[in-house]
Amino acid sequence: MFHVVQMRSVEIEANFRPYEGNARVFLIDDADKLNDQSANALLKTLEEPPRTAYIILITSRPAMLLPTIRSRCQQIRFSPLTPAEIENHLLDTKLAKGTDARLRARCAAGSIGRALSDDIESYKLRREAMLSVLKALALTGDRTRLLRASEGLNEARNKDDYEPNLELLETLIRDALLVSVGADEERIVNVDVLPQLKQLAGGVNGTRAVEWITKIEEVREQLFVNINRKSATDGLFFTMADAS
Repeated sequence: MFHVVQMRSVEIEANFRPYEGNARVFLIDDADKLNDQSANALLKTLEEPPRTAYIILITSRPAMLLPTIRSRCQQIRFSPLTPAEIENHLLDTKLAKGTDARLRARCAAGSIGRALSDDIESYKLRREAMLSVLKALALTGDRTRLLRASEGLNEARNKDDYEPNLELLETLIRDALLVSVGADEERIVNVDVLPQLKQLAGGVNGTRAVEWITKIEEVREQLFVNINRKSATDGLFFTMADAS
């Protein structure tokens, strides 16, 4: 989440003339995480942009930006790269190799930057936790395990991983659904844990998967306001457990 102070700093810096070249460029990554206060602070700069500054907002969720922000920006869409393209790049540049390159490519959601920045070992640990959640949802109905998982997600040390964990759970649901319908393995992100996905596939059908992912997305959207994450997670997991 961005703070209003950061956007005011952009406003100040944007009005300085460049030291070299003709213009200064400001990149605001994950711009959908601007809260109302920081977005309004940035809006002042966007309304009267300095001639020597370019402000680029990067987001995969443009609908989450304030309409007043969107209306003052020129929208340029970039298609995500395919996993094969990212994997080949990682291998050709020797930035990753073997199964590590493949997993990075499939988890990157079309972004080479994400493929390079992801901590794969941390990803695997978080994936084990989310596989445990999906097992409780799809197979065992173990609500005690769901409560323990909710507690783990909301521990202070996991604060920054809360939304990435929900996104990972969505990916695993999608993978299990693809396995259940016999999809080609090239479409499965977490193909390195295919045996576990095959076990889970029996408890995942299209109706369930859509409902589960919809509920997760509702919680992710609520993260932009001040919600009690523990209560929201408990409610999410129990609602998902009750889905038919």
